Amino acid sequence: MINGFIPGDRTDLYRSSLQEGNIYKVAHFEVERCPQMYKTTEHIFVIRFIDQTTLDEVINYGPVINDQKFMVRNYDHLNILADTTLELSDVVGEIKSVQGYGLKNTRIVSPVLIRFLIAPGIQVYLSLLDDAAAVFKGLLNSGDGIRSVMVVTSLNPEKIGDDLHLSSTAATKFYFGNKLPAIADFTKSFRGAETEDLPNLNAETVITSKQLSSVGDLNMFLSNSTGQDVYFACKARIVEVVSKNGWYYVSCTRCGKKFEKTATSLACNQCDNPNAAGVVRYRVELLVDDGSNYATFLVYDKDMLKLTKQPAATLLDNEVNFALRNKLPECLAELIGRDFVYHVRVTACKFKTNSPTFTVSGISDVCNYENFHKDGNKIGQEECGETSATATATNTSANEVKEGGPNNSSD
Repeated sequence: MINGFIPGDRTDLYRSSLQEGNIYKVAHFEVERCPQMYKTTEHIFVIRFIDQTTLDEVINYGPVINDQKFMVRNYDHLNILADTTLELSDVVGEIKSVQGYGLKNTRIVSPVLIRFLIAPGIQVYLSLLDDAAAVFKGLLNSGDGIRSVMVVTSLNPEKIGDDLHLSSTAATKFYFGNKLPAIADFTKSFRGAETEDLPNLNAETVITSKQLSSVGDLNMFLSNSTGQDVYFACKARIVEVVSKNGWYYVSCTRCGKKFEKTATSLACNQCDNPNAAGVVRYRVELLVDDGSNYATFLVYDKDMLKLTKQPAATLLDNEVNFALRNKLPECLAELIGRDFVYHVRVTACKFKTNSPTFTVSGISDVCNYENFHKDGNKIGQEECGETSATATATNTSANEVKEGGPNNSSD
């Protein structure tokens, strides 16, 4: 198995032609060494599509190709890979607990945290975001029952305190069924023999639907926490788009890291490539109010794009072409007054200052909240979209908001 790479400016040429599971004949492409970042196969090369690349579906007499080949890693290997960005790994294991906000409502796209047994006595945490969380919640509410053992692919390992977390990516998928060798081997290692029918999630699997919290609850958790990792969901209204630090940055097209300034230009320190190409991305600070406390949320490109429906590069072009350099783009100003539910993963061990930065794993667009209460009481009908962001929370007075917000907002 080898990776194929289609540059962003060529995706529209092939998007309508590609269908998962179909077989294609690909010609006139480049072959280059696979970058040592976020690898999803063990092959040392990658196929790169160019302007001359052709793609033709094989309808008749195509070869038989196994469409499932996993790169399953054990706990020791995952620990080595943690925080390195070298590889997106696959794991097989048994679901022991599930927690998240709005687990029974598939219209709410919010993060899901799964405690996952991958070997006798060894558990990790699966942090499912965006599409992966939506797919899993759909499985959870399908009515057909979800198997307790599964293979999960393309996960990014990271250490949070003493715990190993595996975060989902855009490529993450779920596979079930004891006909898969990875699942059959895992089941056999626990039960001593392969079973015909793997069990569904049952009463022993703890499923916890999180309630809405307040911004103050985040700070209280940090004051009293013993270092555990906890998800919060809190509803707040945008009261200001903070513009003093700008609303965009330039990042590397290959790794996504922010370009750093050199004496004469911008360069990517991650890729160590002086000729790396850059792309304009959103970086927007939002001052929000939950009715009792204020927080500054730092929202990045993918998520702002869902809110504004316009790429950051387009807004920057308008700013330059129409001499709007010192004015906030209209689509950003229109966010003021809108309510969102922010899904925040808080890890106390990461905070060492009086101005903690919270990582927000998703933002649900609030369309209709009836009987909303921050104390977790009954919530009415909800229809939500999603994004994700990073946040800083502080206890800010109303006067500070009127004067432009707190003075210590940070990245």
